Amino acid sequence: MTVRSSWLSGYTVTVDDAVTYNDVSDGRLDGIVSFTVPGNQYHSVKITSPGYMRSYYRFFRSGYAYTLAM
Repeated sequence: MTVRSSWLSGYTVTVDDAVTYNDVSDGRLDGIVSFTVPGNQYHSVKITSPGYMRSYYRFFRSGYAYTLAM
């Protein structure tokens, strides 16, 4: 899965209230966070930054690539 934003950088992505990723996990502050989740399951994805919070609950099929654009 990829979370991509053209206007928000430095944000944090929390998956299933357990695993946390952030915009600089790959060494670049570029508004893009990529990670994998187990397929054929529902997952909770929460994006937070000071003054911003958005939460999504979606089903992710195995073998598919997903992009969440903000």
